[in-house]
Formats: sequence, C-alpha cells, structure tokens
Amino acid sequence: MTNGKNCRVSDGFGALGKLSSGMRILAEVVAVTLGPGGRHVILEHRSGLAPRLSKDGVEIARTMEVAGREEEMGVRLLRDAAISISASVGDGTTTAIVLSAALATRCMAASSHPLNVSEMRYGLAMAGATVLSELAAMARPADQHALQAVARTAVNGDAPLAALLADAYARVGSEGVIKIEMGNAMHDVLDVKLGHRFESLLLASGLPASAGERQLLRPLTLLHDGELDDLQALIPAMEIARAEQRPLLILAGDVSDGVRTAIVRNARENVVDVTVVRAPMFGDTRQECLGDLAALCGGSAFVENGFRTIAALSRDDLGSVDRAVVDAGSAILHGAHGDARERQDRIALLRSEMEGSGRSTASPSGQLDHSDKCQERLQILLGATASLQLGGATDVAIKARMPIAENGRRALLAAASTGVLPGGGVAMLRAALAARSRLSTLQDDARLGAEALLSALQAPFAWVVRNSGHQPEECLDRVLSEADCFHGLDAARGCYGDLHAAGVLDSFLMVRKIVTVATSMAGSLLSTGALVCRGGETALPENFQGTQQVYRKLAAGGAFDS
Repeated sequence: MTNGKNCRVSDGFGALGKLSSGMRILAEVVAVTLGPGGRHVILEHRSGLAPRLSKDGVEIARTMEVAGREEEMGVRLLRDAAISISASVGDGTTTAIVLSAALATRCMAASSHPLNVSEMRYGLAMAGATVLSELAAMARPADQHALQAVARTAVNGDAPLAALLADAYARVGSEGVIKIEMGNAMHDVLDVKLGHRFESLLLASGLPASAGERQLLRPLTLLHDGELDDLQALIPAMEIARAEQRPLLILAGDVSDGVRTAIVRNARENVVDVTVVRAPMFGDTRQECLGDLAALCGGSAFVENGFRTIAALSRDDLGSVDRAVVDAGSAILHGAHGDARERQDRIALLRSEMEGSGRSTASPSGQLDHSDKCQERLQILLGATASLQLGGATDVAIKARMPIAENGRRALLAAASTGVLPGGGVAMLRAALAARSRLSTLQDDARLGAEALLSALQAPFAWVVRNSGHQPEECLDRVLSEADCFHGLDAARGCYGDLHAAGVLDSFLMVRKIVTVATSMAGSLLSTGALVCRGGETALPENFQGTQQVYRKLAAGGAFDS
C-alpha cells in the first residue's frame, strides 16, 4: 500500500518474502563464481562502455541492482554486510552471501506457518553459538604453508604474490607492518626495513656525518615539539649527557641559529655530542607521535602548552636507545628502552582507531587521512615494516592489482591471528554435523530455528561442488565418511584428501564472521514486520522545469496547492 507521503509499505509475510527474494536474487548470481570451478559473470558497464567479465564476488555484488524497491532493500542489506567481511578479513563475500540467502529462505519458509518468533530466534542463536564453538575446536595454528595458501585464495590464485605476502609476514612477524604500494618495475618487489624508522631531517650536529649518515651509540633522547631557541633551557639535558658520557639525540620542531652554533662549539671542545633532528609528523599528530616515542624510548614528551618545560627536566625525562642512525631523510632507532606495557597499549589503541572503533572524522577523505596518520605512528612503534611494491606494465594495471593484494594481506593476517580451517565449505559442513548432536534437546520452534542454520551451512559446500562438475549429495557422503576434520574435496584437482596439505584453507576469523553475519541477519529477518520504501516517481507537471527532488520539496511545502 502507499501512504500520502509517497511511501510504499509492505507488511506481514509479504515484507519478509520480498526481503528474502532480493537476497536470493543476489545469491543466485554470485554463487556461480564460488570455488575454483566457478564461472564468470558478464557485467554491463554503467557508462555504456563494453561489458566486462568478472569472477570477483565483491565486484558483482556492488554492481547488482533489482527493479523492485523492496527486493533492492534485501540486496543492499545482504551486500553491505557481506562486503564488510571482505573489508576486514580480505575474503569471504561470496560465501557470506550464499549462506545468508540460504538461511533467509529457510526462515521465510518456517514463518509461513504460525510460530513463536522468539523461540525460533533462540534456537537460531543457540545453533550459531554451538557452530562457532565447533569451528574454534577445529582450527589449527597457521604455519608458513597455511598462510601462503590462505593468501593465494584471497588474491585469486596469484601464487607469486601470495608467496611474497607470506615472506613479508615471516620477516616482520605479528608485531610488524605490511604495506601495499605501487611500484615502478615490471615485477613485484618486497622491501623490508627493521628498526623504529620515521621521516626526519638533520637540523644540527656537532660532528660531521660520515658516508651521508650520522650514527650515535647509546644516546639519550629528548623529545620536544617546539623550536629550540634558548640554549640555557638545554643545559640540564646536556649536563646529564656529559656526566654519563653519552651523546644526546634531540627530536624537535626546529632549532635556532644561536643554538645550532653552540651545539657545534660544544662538540669541537669535547663537552658533549648533541644531534638535533626534526620530530616526525606535524601539528597535533606530532604531539601524539612524541607521546608514542616517549613510551618507546622512555622519558617524557615536552609539548606546547604542557605543564613542564625542558629547562626543568630531570634524568627521568630522558629516554635512551642502543643505537640511532640519522641520514638525509630519515632517522632509525634501534634497541629502545621504554615501557613495554605502555607501548603495547598505544599499539592496541592505534589498531582500534584504524578499524573504526576509535575517534571518527566528518568526511571520507578525513577518515582516510586519519587512518594514514595512525598507520605511520604504528609503523614507528612496531619497528618492522615490509613494503610490497606491486609491479606491472602500466599504472592502470598496478592499480587494478592493489585491492587484490590488500585482500591477500588482510586474509593472511586473519589466518595468522586466529588459525585456519578446512576450506571449500568443509569446515561449516563438519561444524553443523557436530552441532546437530549437541542441540538434540531443543524442542518445537527453537529446534526449527537451529535446523534452519544447520541445513543452510551445507549451501556453500554444495555450490563449490556443483560449480566443479560434481554431485553435491555424493560428495557430501564421501567427505563425512572420514573422521578427520581436514579431509575433504579438493575441487581444483577433483580428488579427496588432506585439505591442509593441499592448501585448501580458510581463516577461522573469516568463517566466524560469515556465520555471525548470517545468523544475525536471519534473526533480524524473523523479527521484521513491515517495510517502508519510497513509492514510484510522481509525474511532473508539463510546465515544470525542475527535477523530481525539487518538485517533491515544493509539493511538500504546499507550493502547488490551489
């Protein structure tokens, strides 16, 4: 029905049916791409250019539109939730769409009869928790082979790229940063840099640099975000360094000519060796970064409008490192002696902000800028950075590979942090089998909700098998006839065996998110009683020269009332 505000309302079973219909339409299209035997989908170009082939579930889901507004709501609801999985763990969009649509269809079929929705949602939630428990028990720690296998799946079978991603992780570890960048060569290049590195500039040094760089052994560190324009304020720090017979490394915003001259004179007279470099970053972000460095090296960060000045510092306000290297464009700190717990807290906070759970900004460009700054601060704190520079014949080709490589990076990190499960839908298949016996005590509508999820968990496996030219029922029986959780069908080779050895693996985090999203969406679907969407476009008066949006605003204000 349509109300007076040009909105269309669907209620009751019809609302649920239209939502699930939109989900099913999307699932039927992307499902044909699932697995190594998946086929391509031809997508019309919105600008009228030549159609393009795609086997990427994310790209297909973003392109899909349906005519009915209610069905389109179902498409968008499922698409946005599924794409968020890929954005966080690098893979799993198609599987999430297939599972969620299969579960939605079963919930719709169940709701066509009188039932207790609360009981069914309870059974659905119990089944979801039990399945996740079984998946957690099934997961194995990810070794180098497993990490490369997960990355290879996420980068659409690009084995050399997956090998470089796995090598990057092996060299920087869980505490390092892996960056994807545009290269300037035909082939991919991996550049690994160790040490707490940041962009900087040598502002003052008492001794000349050798071979274009300045090396300091066991220096004390002083952190200050302003300009050093008062030599007297520096005397306490210089006296401490002289007494301990150690060089002094100062990170500051700038240094005046008078202070620079005094630093050179002190060094020539063998009083104290002082080196001043520009503090990393700018503005408020510089103050935050100096706080990071204080946690890393020890000591205090003296910032503008702070309660203390460097003229009143004590020994506890100075940090220390084993070695510092300063060249024309950067500074590297090795062997910092700060507070390990405070450093870990700052690392956790930065990662949280980068994932969007910290502070937010007003615009997408502002969010990107904030994320980049957090990434730069994180690199300094972690002290190990691997830059994977993608190659290609043209910039267009390189840019096309960057999101694929980023998916591989996310998938690899997800597997490294949470472990791996058998791929090809086998993990969900076996978890459903184990959970069914544990949920045998559920009754009536609760049992109906649990069974909806447990049966829907077979859908991803069935599509992988079907796309590979096999019969799902036959393959299901053969897979479940073996007790080993990692025994399954290697669809690429068309044989059964150990999926861990074959490299057919998924990250536990990805599968967990897929099951969680599908269960949550089904629960919301069951509790849906009505849909409200815009009605059809109103025909414009013959003499009206504006757009539909302008006409609606004028009409709402009574401009055309007689």
